[in-house]
Amino acid sequence: MSKIRILSDDDNDGQLFIGCVGYETRSIEGLKEFLRSSTPDRALIFDYASEGAFYSKNKKFMLDNQVRGIPCFEDFLRSIEKLLDARSDAFVLDVSSMDREKIARILQTFFHHAQKGSSLKLIYYPSAFYEPKRRLEEVKSFGPVTPAFIGVSNPSLTSTKLILGAGFEYGRAVSAIDLLEPSEVFCYFPVGTDPRFEASIRSNNLDFSFLEPSDQLLPYDLMDPRSLFYELMSSLANFVEVANVIILPLGPKIFAAISILAALCHHPEVMVWRHSVNQRRAGENDIVASGKRVCLTVGF
Repeated sequence: MSKIRILSDDDNDGQLFIGCVGYETRSIEGLKEFLRSSTPDRALIFDYASEGAFYSKNKKFMLDNQVRGIPCFEDFLRSIEKLLDARSDAFVLDVSSMDREKIARILQTFFHHAQKGSSLKLIYYPSAFYEPKRRLEEVKSFGPVTPAFIGVSNPSLTSTKLILGAGFEYGRAVSAIDLLEPSEVFCYFPVGTDPRFEASIRSNNLDFSFLEPSDQLLPYDLMDPRSLFYELMSSLANFVEVANVIILPLGPKIFAAISILAALCHHPEVMVWRHSVNQRRAGENDIVASGKRVCLTVGF
């Protein structure tokens, strides 16, 4: 089992920033904060090359501040590898607007290449409230988030425990449960930012009426990622001994990032899946930061 240490956020002074630019206004929120105290050459940005007015505005900010985006993700990942191989340093990763596959591949890269003494601060900017869509969306992919999370086959384990992160994606949680048919579901849903989000999550998940009596509905404080990490680590340590374990991290990207960290610590026993849909039209509605920031710092 791989091990990481949870550090104080003050132990990471953010020498190198990793983020992305996309069609959400909040995609560059972390970059803006980083540039207030550092220089553009210490920022590594993946460019989603999106469309729409919000993306154009984000790109203009980058150009005005001499920040270069990398549009090829493989090149972007190789750049991270080179930095990790070359030095022990304090890295910051903004996961707010990254898709789960890219978060997973970046965290895998840290586990494989980070020098002893390096640290990584995960940051996430919760969005200001907006009304969720109440419509089913076309599924693009449903399966392991990357090949590394396909898991291992253990014929002695006949049951499956599903750790499900609930978001306000309409109908996605119940459809995933129907497809996976787990023996038991541990459904985590976020609280602690905006009560309207909490009400929407319940509404778009049919008030969790699809859960069986043996399942568990577990609130977690979005603003307390440290407690969430410890809870997931404890659960996984117990679960992997008695069952196959799948994590499906819907909802906030910080839940996905922490789930992936915990799964990497228990690699390869824990599977992490994604349930992605066809991307909405760029500019259909913007997602802006609420003004809050969530952080979790780990040491390697």
